[in-house]
Amino acid sequence: MSISSTLLDLLLPPLCLHCGVSLAAARPGCCPACLAGLRPLGDGRCRRCGLPRPGSPERCARCRDWPAGLEARAAVRYGGVAVSLVRHLKYAGWLHLAETCARAMSDRIDVAEIDALVPVPLHPVRLRARGYNQAQALAEALGAIHGLPVLDLLERVRATRSQVGLGRSERAANVEGAFICRLGAPSVVGLVDDVTTSGATLAAAGSALLRAGARRVVGLAFALAPEDVPA
Repeated sequence: MSISSTLLDLLLPPLCLHCGVSLAAARPGCCPACLAGLRPLGDGRCRRCGLPRPGSPERCARCRDWPAGLEARAAVRYGGVAVSLVRHLKYAGWLHLAETCARAMSDRIDVAEIDALVPVPLHPVRLRARGYNQAQALAEALGAIHGLPVLDLLERVRATRSQVGLGRSERAANVEGAFICRLGAPSVVGLVDDVTTSGATLAAAGSALLRAGARRVVGLAFALAPEDVPA
């Protein structure tokens, strides 16, 4: 830790980003009690997309129109401390939180069959404005944990409006044709993103990877959000 960071911690003791309790150090940014409050999705999920569904169907309304070869998994429910982690990672530049999120993903998602990780890209305009891609940070942290390569295969060729407030069909139309894959894709790809809601972004990006030669694409998200919750 740099001298300036140490002095800052002394003058302004770091607090848990969710509950505000004092922390011994600035990292990981969240107290152990709050991290223990991350809510796994549990049993009773769609076996293809992971959405909570009674009876664990093979597919559900969320994923029935996805291309063959695409499935998805998420580690936790998007609520409580998960919202705080995502928002600080995504909008406040706390990139070290990617490791915290990736460890939660590793605890709850099996990546044994994945050949490589591919982050969902931002459009260049949004990337310049934000300065980083939170999905890239997550993919790199997850790759470091599991020894998997991270490949920058996808390109977002069309700027899209925010998905917040859009219905399922509007979300799908918003990202249709937004991604291309200029290189060949490995057989089994882990497509990494911070939050998945309707699955429209995963479907659009996954379709590009499947067209590029992937046999199977597994969406790997830190959190799954209900469609009526802004992410």
